[in-house]
This record gives sequence, structure tokens and C-alpha cells, in this order.
Amino acid sequence: MGRHPIPIVLVMVTHGGDVLLIRRNKEPYKGYWTFVGGKLENDETITEASVREAKEETGLDVEFREIKAVFHERLKEGENLNFSGIIFLTHAEAPTDKFTESDEGELRWVKMDSLDEMRMIPQDRWMGKNFFDKSVNTIHFVVEEKNGEVNGFREV
Repeated sequence: MGRHPIPIVLVMVTHGGDVLLIRRNKEPYKGYWTFVGGKLENDETITEASVREAKEETGLDVEFREIKAVFHERLKEGENLNFSGIIFLTHAEAPTDKFTESDEGELRWVKMDSLDEMRMIPQDRWMGKNFFDKSVNTIHFVVEEKNGEVNGFREV
């Protein structure tokens, strides 16, 4: 494992009061339900990553709403740290309930109050249940450097 946490977006895609879950086809957590998502790319914002991941995994052109919460997740086995990630839990609205399945896993619309009935990744269920109706104020910005010196700062 690398020395730094991996930045990840976990997107609660909603439509008509339902949330879209995916049953993972790959490890870790193969066979478990979760929200769609994945790793943030170096050249994209959290908003862009959320929209991209939703499109890749569901075929839906979602509208980004907000960041719900930010977590530093560390998975340990005994004293060994197996994973460290910064998770941006976001919310995006789908214009339709007609998704397209990908090779990432089976998709299903469910009611938010039925997450306990799903075999979900435990920490993801907890995030959804505890932060769906809350939001975090955040500012996105880019610092530009040249030769080790800051030569630009802008909000995006």
C-alpha cells in the first residue's frame, strides 16, 4: 500500500425518493451493496469525479447536488493498515430511473429507509443513514505553482 490516503467519491444517486445501489463484482467487498463511486483522478474536481463515476457505473447523466460529508477511512487488520482513503460522500440527482448496468455490478433502486435490509458494506450503510439529510459546506480551489512558488489561486 502507498504512503498516502486514496481520494474516493462515494455517490448517493437519487431519483424520486430512491437511492441507487450497486452490488460489487470485485474485491474488496465483492457481493456487497454500496453507493456508486471510485477514485478521484488528479485532474478533476469532486463534482466532476462524482458525475463521471455515476456515468461509468450506471449510464446516467446525473446532476451533482452537494458534498454530504468527508471521511478518512482506515482499514486495519491487527496492527497492519490495509487501506487508507479520504472519502467524499456526495449526492447527485438522476433525471430518470432507467440505468444501464456496467461490469462493475448489479444495480438496484432502493428506499433510503431500507438500507438495513441490504447486505451493504457496513461503513457505507452508516454513512448513508447518518449523512443523507445533512450537508457540509466546502470550497473547491486550485493552487497553481511554478518552480516551487505559488503563482495562482482560484476558486473552482
